[in-house]
Amino acid sequence: VFNVELNGAVVLAELDIFSRVGRGVAHLEIVPFRVKEGRVVVLEDGTQVNLLHHHSLRLDFVKGYRDNPKINAIYLIRGTVHDVPQLPPLPLEEPEPLVEEEPRPPTTGNVKTVTSGPRTTDPYSSDDSTGTFLPLLAAVGAAIPIVFCLCRM
Repeated sequence: VFNVELNGAVVLAELDIFSRVGRGVAHLEIVPFRVKEGRVVVLEDGTQVNLLHHHSLRLDFVKGYRDNPKINAIYLIRGTVHDVPQLPPLPLEEPEPLVEEEPRPPTTGNVKTVTSGPRTTDPYSSDDSTGTFLPLLAAVGAAIPIVFCLCRM
């Protein structure tokens, strides 16, 4: 949630991209303006702002009370609002298939259980003990020369 300022004047107040389109989806904000007699005129509300030195525009993203500003691109074109290329429509989300859960034992008292995502396989369920022999062998192999050198001193 942040504000967007054009030469010091707020042109977008409390912009919350996530509440508008969700996560990971492009969002387009159009701020039409024109330059007239050394002043920037924002066409939506008639706000007039002086141009900065060297006739430049300054776009500021002001941190809001919740988040830092987040933008990926600025596209400045000469023309009308109708000349702006439109974003493709949002893809329709397909419903996730239902996964049958294993029955849970009954709980007693006021205990709440919370599941935290899909079930995964237990990486420790296999009895592959050959993987523990190699680090042990390397440790013993490194310790023998060290003990031998310390005994000769």
